[in-house]
Amino acid sequence: NQRPDYISVFIDKLVSWEAVSTRLEKAKAVIAEREREEERKIRGEEKSTTGEEATPTPEILA
Repeated sequence: NQRPDYISVFIDKLVSWEAVSTRLEKAKAVIAEREREEERKIRGEEKSTTGEEATPTPEILA
């Protein structure tokens, strides 16, 4: 009974794990950028309630 071996080889050949890893890293980068934007937005709202203007961060200027 070599079914487990057959299935393992089939999945390894069917899925491009390099592509999966690349897409996962890109998704993580997008999520991190969205979190940074959300934090900037929150900080900007906090500053606007105190009457101060938000100063652009280097990430925004880049």
